[in-house]
Amino acid sequence: MTLQQIRYVIAIEQQGSFSEAAKKMFISQPSISAMVKELEQELGITIFQRTRQGVVLTADGKEFLKYAYQMVDCESAIQSRFSPGSGKLRQQFSVSSQHYTFVINAFSQLENQLKNAPYNLRIKETLTSEVISDVAKQRSEIGVIFLSDISEKYILRLLKNNYLSFTPLIQVTPCVFLHENHPLAQREHVSTEDLENYPCIVYDQADDHMLYYSEEISIPVFKPEKQIYVTDLYTAIKLMESCQAYNLGTGILEKSLSRLRAVPLEGHGMITIGWISLQNSALSALGSEFISLLEHQLKHQMQYYGQYLHV
Repeated sequence: MTLQQIRYVIAIEQQGSFSEAAKKMFISQPSISAMVKELEQELGITIFQRTRQGVVLTADGKEFLKYAYQMVDCESAIQSRFSPGSGKLRQQFSVSSQHYTFVINAFSQLENQLKNAPYNLRIKETLTSEVISDVAKQRSEIGVIFLSDISEKYILRLLKNNYLSFTPLIQVTPCVFLHENHPLAQREHVSTEDLENYPCIVYDQADDHMLYYSEEISIPVFKPEKQIYVTDLYTAIKLMESCQAYNLGTGILEKSLSRLRAVPLEGHGMITIGWISLQNSALSALGSEFISLLEHQLKHQMQYYGQYLHV
């Protein structure tokens, strides 16, 4: 399979016929037909069906086109970045993370340092399984997740199986995030019994129902009767204000969230926050700088929580 064959398939799909695609690609119709047939035989599929109205994609053909466009886009991106005369090379960095303000702030600081340079930056708040998958498939250089007593063994084994490493950043006591007007907000600590009558905010993990993927510390004996599933951080914050809802998390706050409180949860171990990357792979310059900014953000934001402990 070659990129040229892929371009021919795309041209046929766009033009609606082999003859029109051949004209566009400056090739004879028998030649383009032969190259597509050779590709179909190599892959063991039929991409096009000929009809009186032109050509129609088969089910396999439709799926093939999804990947074909991605490959052509990748080729274009490579040429844009590395071809002679393209100017300064764009700096590249991507991170996937669970829902943390300190990750957003570190990413923002990284962008501020690059204002006078061309770059392609990417940040993705997503499911725990997607964070791991993004790093394993090199869609992101770094992923940020946490480990609890319950999830640690499973997640570390999963990372090892995907040739990923976990580097701890900080350990904290699990906390309950509450709005300042919540009846429990002024407590020195709360128990699961205290939370029974309030809605629990849970970050939706889609089809990943295993408690190991949860972004909230898992408490097997505690099953809230009221649960609100969300997918983004600031929706969760708004619901804490409007619904007396709470979220179980790291307890790490920042100045912009001064109306929230982080109250320690009684008797439920520790949370380890860290970052994942490919094993035996050195970080890029931007990756290393991001980790430094991340460490700074954690130190800075922990003042709203109290003590902190580096692992």
